[in-house]
Amino acid sequence: MHDVYAVSRFIRAVQAAFESSALVERSAAVVSSVFSDLQSSRIQSSARPEMLPACVYLSSALVTASRQLMLWELVESFQAIAGNLEWYRSRMQSNPKTASANFIDGHANAAIFGPGGLVHSDQLRLGVSLLAPHVRHPDHSHSPDEVYLMISEGQFRQSGGDWFRPGFGGVLYNESNIVHAMRSGPGPLLAFWALGS
Repeated sequence: MHDVYAVSRFIRAVQAAFESSALVERSAAVVSSVFSDLQSSRIQSSARPEMLPACVYLSSALVTASRQLMLWELVESFQAIAGNLEWYRSRMQSNPKTASANFIDGHANAAIFGPGGLVHSDQLRLGVSLLAPHVRHPDHSHSPDEVYLMISEGQFRQSGGDWFRPGFGGVLYNESNIVHAMRSGPGPLLAFWALGS
């Protein structure tokens, strides 16, 4: 069984970080549904810790994020559970022509809440994405609404528009089926995401 205290501490920290950010009404609804579903979920041990090549950048991303006072508690609590995560590569349908050549080994994702996560749920989804430096995620879309919480620098684009930077602690909302992408710069990109049901 995973350390219940460490997971519970992370849940409190990530919920506070999402809720303290300037959320539009629709993204606030996604965040509210994810954390309300936690009340009926349980911490489990089905995740099998596994790292991917991009994970070598996790420590440097967390060190940089920990320098931001508003993120300190979130970073500290995430570090306590990060070693228990089962990292995986994206399996979504996407436009591979828009990805950088280093995308396959330059990215990693992990479920924290949801199937295969530290907290089991068939409904809620909260996870983390990591991009190595100078990696572009391919354009993609999916049916659930999605909210990102940035704990690093990085850029996003929606519907073929201009690239923009949410900044440390910034929140980004992707409505259902909108085409979106992200990319890192000279440093790694690290972000938590919540998917609506």
